[in-house]
Amino acid sequence: MLLFLSMVTTCMFYQREGPSKPAASDGLTIGPFLLTPRMIYVGVVTNLISFLPLFVVMELFRRSKLRVGYINQLKKAINDHFDGADWGKESQQGDRAKYAESPAAAVNPPASVRQVDVEEKKLPKQVRFPWWVRIIAWSILVIGTAVSALFTTFYGIQFGDETCKKWISSLFISFFSSVMLSQPLKVLMMAAFMALLCKKNSVDEEEFLDDEEEVLNELGQRNGLQMDEEWLHEDDLEGQRGQCRSGIQPPSGELLERARERRLKEKKMFDILREISFYMLFYFLLLFVTFAFRDPNAYVLKEQMERLLLPDLGMTSGEGIPGISTEEEFWNWMQTKFMPGIRAGPWYNNDPPLLQRGFTGDRVARLVGYAIMRQKRVRMDTCSVLPSVRYLVGHCVESYSFSAEEKSDFSPKWQAYDPNKTSSKPQYEAFKFTSGSALKNMGPYMARQYTYASGGYVFQFRGSLSAMQANINELKTLQWLDRQTRAVFIDLAFYNPNVNLFGIGTIVFELSGTGGMVGIYRFQAANLLSFLGSGLKSFEIACQVLFCLMLLGMIIKELRNIYKQRKAYFWSIWNLAELFILFGSVLSIAAYAYVIYETSKLTEEFSKYGGNVYLNFQYVAFWNEYLTYFTAFIVFVSTLKFIRLLRFNKRMGMMGDVVRIAAKDIRQFFIMFFIMFCAFVQTFHLIFLQRLYGYSTFLYTMEQLMQIALGKFKFLELYESEPILGPLIFAMYAIFVIFILLNMFVSILNEAFAKVKDDVEKQENEHEMVDFMVQKAMMFVGLGQSRAARAYFGHNLASTDYRNQSLDEQLNVTLPSRVDKLLAFINKTYLRGGPKAKPYKVEAPELEEPQQKVKVAAE
Repeated sequence: MLLFLSMVTTCMFYQREGPSKPAASDGLTIGPFLLTPRMIYVGVVTNLISFLPLFVVMELFRRSKLRVGYINQLKKAINDHFDGADWGKESQQGDRAKYAESPAAAVNPPASVRQVDVEEKKLPKQVRFPWWVRIIAWSILVIGTAVSALFTTFYGIQFGDETCKKWISSLFISFFSSVMLSQPLKVLMMAAFMALLCKKNSVDEEEFLDDEEEVLNELGQRNGLQMDEEWLHEDDLEGQRGQCRSGIQPPSGELLERARERRLKEKKMFDILREISFYMLFYFLLLFVTFAFRDPNAYVLKEQMERLLLPDLGMTSGEGIPGISTEEEFWNWMQTKFMPGIRAGPWYNNDPPLLQRGFTGDRVARLVGYAIMRQKRVRMDTCSVLPSVRYLVGHCVESYSFSAEEKSDFSPKWQAYDPNKTSSKPQYEAFKFTSGSALKNMGPYMARQYTYASGGYVFQFRGSLSAMQANINELKTLQWLDRQTRAVFIDLAFYNPNVNLFGIGTIVFELSGTGGMVGIYRFQAANLLSFLGSGLKSFEIACQVLFCLMLLGMIIKELRNIYKQRKAYFWSIWNLAELFILFGSVLSIAAYAYVIYETSKLTEEFSKYGGNVYLNFQYVAFWNEYLTYFTAFIVFVSTLKFIRLLRFNKRMGMMGDVVRIAAKDIRQFFIMFFIMFCAFVQTFHLIFLQRLYGYSTFLYTMEQLMQIALGKFKFLELYESEPILGPLIFAMYAIFVIFILLNMFVSILNEAFAKVKDDVEKQENEHEMVDFMVQKAMMFVGLGQSRAARAYFGHNLASTDYRNQSLDEQLNVTLPSRVDKLLAFINKTYLRGGPKAKPYKVEAPELEEPQQKVKVAAE
């Protein structure tokens, strides 16, 4: 009703404007909406107008009585226990008539008459409306909503686009100001008014207790006295009346204990459900944000870069880029494959590629800046030649190292630098050293054989395809590659607007002191402009903001847990996992923000210079790659945390129990396994070091032996390299590591699992929450007495263990004790000579149902 009243009242303010046109204004523009001071005024006034009818409807609901009150339910329950006998007004009227005729009544008036005297001294009762006033309130609510919706529709037909925008803006202001401001203020003001002026009024409580006492008095008049009788010992009964003022006695200890346990289960169930719901929302937001900047077209773009720039990789064996192992092959690949791949060539009819300047060879992607090729060199005579062979070799050039790197400027053909022979051509600038800071390199680059520093001797791929090919030919003639060259890096980046992805590539050719050339490459497709796009991208940004807010809430929660638990917090592996998720998420957000910032700077620089500049995307690619690593591990740990969320079931924690029981044996096993494994790694590495690439380094050897343990190996390579030692060492590794050690590990786990499985029924099933949740769910949907409930639990769920007790059931518990007290009083007063006589014990017959006890007592 609040929403529709706000809608119709705001429509009344704009009914005279009609389909107005947009006009210039100094208001605040939010998307298609314009916010002006008049709109704010309309929203506030609308809120004040709609306050009055809402307040009236709320008061009608609050002050209306229930149709079936507590006293009526109590009388109905008592009537059911007494076979529906009519009692009440007639009994009370007869008692009052007897009081008027009997002189003895002046001394001890009946309880009903005394009750009238007490009621005259009570405070004025609160104004309460009959129960049918609720029907009037519901009618006002429905009619007001319907009429408001109808007139809102009529007004909306008359409005134009601009007036509709003004109306919606005012409506939002009115509705949200009412929800966020006026409604809370109204609650606070009403609470303060009732607390300060009205203070504490016990009228409702007194009325409730008086009605209850009236029922009990009438019950006593019917069962204890006739119309011509009165109580002999009224004083004794007065004390009992004071003690038994409440109609229902407190429940028994057993009932309280059962209710307490049930309430604890409910609280813990809601805590677990709240924790699971909150974490599920966080988890799905994490997945959405993580996969939002992972584009499925990335792999296709990477493959296209390989096909466009590299030779055929179909026969690649892992040793490098196939077909390029010498300098001659390198220059040939540069002329025939690489440069045609970074420049759009003529069309099929030999027409020039107009309007395709800067596009790649497939005419799809656009180079972001130009590509560069830089060389890493070492100084001459960085190593000494042995005297015995010095007559054969006069100079020595060692492998690459930071200390031996050459950083001087040279003239063409690596002659001493002469300033008079300099030129601005790329092939001549390639003999000058450029620092890493000038190139904005990210730092050392780890290739296959060595790690190289930033900077180098740079050649720029500028101009048309024919111009670049001519420059490369001249660069080859000038002997740009020689015996001091240790590595050649090629860096480039391009943007594909069709899929909104950047392609960042680095190709490295290493020329070690052993001779030859080994090439490696790394192409990466990055979604660096994920924040741009259609409305779906706006939704992604909204999810990212919501994820940040939820992450902030989880950080505050964990800080509170650390403050409460102190050092004990860090002893739980799940708490450490939570900290890893939080810190990893913060680092990922920082990396993502840095990637966006750097990408914006690079694209602005590209627009500023029109593409005639080198733009280094290596920093961006580096942080984008590590952002992928961060998010992958965060998703991994977050998924594992579901094991913790399902901890309330004892079978969910069996894996953790198995690891905990077998922890000591596993530690000892891994010590023995590590010793045995290292022995075989060293043996394989020393034997096959010079023959097989997979065993050329210690790390590669470890990888190969792990693959053999998993059943993936190339036995023929071992046999061809070492016909005798190869099969022998392989058989020893298979026997000791695979057949003995791995089977020992499986046996340790089997023994621990058997122990856990035997004790699983004895373990604590925390709160038995699975069954309890199923019970609550079945009772909620009304399947407590269904066949499914009987099949799952073995009985129906309609017993008092799973639902609140009705008033009828509460009377079944309290009335027998009341009847016992009545029999004890009769025994004490009448059967043994008065209140001073020794009590005579009268035992009520043991019957199955409490209702039968009540009948016997009444008789």
